[in-house]
Amino acid sequence: MSASGVGCARSRGPVGVGNPDSRSGQFEHTPVIGTIQGDVHDIGKNLVGMLWKGANIQVIDLGAKVPAERFWTAIGSSPDAWPGVDLGGFVSNLIPVAVGNIVGGALLVAAMYWLAYRRPRPVAQGGTERV
Repeated sequence: MSASGVGCARSRGPVGVGNPDSRSGQFEHTPVIGTIQGDVHDIGKNLVGMLWKGANIQVIDLGAKVPAERFWTAIGSSPDAWPGVDLGGFVSNLIPVAVGNIVGGALLVAAMYWLAYRRPRPVAQGGTERV
């Protein structure tokens, strides 16, 4: 499991994420990406960075093995400003999303199966036949 970090910092560059500031015509935020210290899996970070740069989005890449404090300084914030971002909040959001995907996927697969194989089809002599 990779522990890549993504955040947003104030941007003064010409390209960023969000709506451009009406006064200066510049974007509000610039994504900050990096791989947290202790994790050597930075392939996902590199792919996201390439996709964003390919979409002409200015990206601040902190690199690999970055201490968590450096992310907070890069986005100009602190952990105290985000009290709801913790493992409990992650799990409490993950469970309903996972259950929704499982139920929704099962219903979609069941509907496609019914449409492909189980629905009644007309027969040339009249009546219907279940296949």
